[in-house]
Amino acid sequence: AYADDFRDAADPVLHHVLPKDGEYVLEIRDAVYRGREDFVYRLALGELPFVTGAFPLGGRAGEPVTASLSGWNLGGEATVPYDTAGFPGEILAVSPPFPHGPANSIPYQVGAFPEVPEKEPNDTQDGAQALELPATVNGRIGLPGDVDLFKIRGNRGETVVAEVTARNLQSPLDALVRLRSATGEVVAFNDDAMEKRGDLHLGLGTLTQGADPFLETVLPADGDYWVEITDARRHGGTDHAYR
Repeated sequence: AYADDFRDAADPVLHHVLPKDGEYVLEIRDAVYRGREDFVYRLALGELPFVTGAFPLGGRAGEPVTASLSGWNLGGEATVPYDTAGFPGEILAVSPPFPHGPANSIPYQVGAFPEVPEKEPNDTQDGAQALELPATVNGRIGLPGDVDLFKIRGNRGETVVAEVTARNLQSPLDALVRLRSATGEVVAFNDDAMEKRGDLHLGLGTLTQGADPFLETVLPADGDYWVEITDARRHGGTDHAYR
């Protein structure tokens, strides 16, 4: 088994089921063969609990939420409660307790708006899930190539904001958001949010991994619109969660 990075983090996490009894050798090195006195590390090794996915990725401020967990060595069905006493928009973290010790820290977000669970099937405009705004949707891109569509009603001149939080909550989802009209035309879209001053990128313009999309646009006409969420690489799975 081999591991370099874990999702978009530079530190590797290796999970492996040993094929037989015996001795094994674990090798650790710098990815590009560098080394200095300050190249230090900590290694946790064993049949340790490790959470690879949580759902939902947050909850509304002041409301009780229990997340279901998936991962390694969790001892069957695992859950963890979120403390939502924080400020709306705040990202908090919890380390679920397990018999062999606490698992890795799980980030979650405290929300301000009513929480709505995504309901499948919602892959087509006719089958899109209707939303009353404002709202926070807890969803998944559950399969490779999955499309989640949400129908909203808007008026000309209104400014609509669609902000996806996934990578910032350690989800592997590389989200892409589109706003479509009734004819299917793309009114606006965004892949990776990047802070700009005019046409000048203030962040690292070449760093596209690890960024969640943010869409803000003025509606051109009264009518129905569809918010579309996909994975930019057409990946998917039960751990590809978003808010």
